[in-house]
Amino acid sequence: MVGSHKLLKDFNAPISDAMAESLVQYSTAGNGIIYFGCENELLAILAVSDPLKPTSAEAIKELKQQGIDVYMLTGDGHRTAQAVAGRLGIEHFVADALPNDKAEFVRELQLQGKTVAMVGDGINDSQALALADVSIAWEKGRILPWMWRW
Repeated sequence: MVGSHKLLKDFNAPISDAMAESLVQYSTAGNGIIYFGCENELLAILAVSDPLKPTSAEAIKELKQQGIDVYMLTGDGHRTAQAVAGRLGIEHFVADALPNDKAEFVRELQLQGKTVAMVGDGINDSQALALADVSIAWEKGRILPWMWRW
């Protein structure tokens, strides 16, 4: 198996104390974690980092100053999401979100009467992007203009 913490739980793979310690260290630093296992045994973890753009925190601050609520939906685990959200000044985040979780979150906001703009960068965001009132998709740091929907 190769995947997320949810997948690890599905396979009931135990985590050694040493591995658990490393997981806390890496995820608290804001790293995403990929789990590698075989037959209900965790063999290794890989910590991956996607550096934040220097302008991201300021952009989020400006959105909030305009009265716009900012939410972060991520497939990363809770500690990783909390660390990244903290660096960006985002109070509201959903961790361990699967594609359908993200889509449901967009739907819930819309049912509350909110206009939703969704920014996403991959196939895991496609359902939520399709439902959002405004969809912005990124590819390697570039906006994909064909994804804009007004």
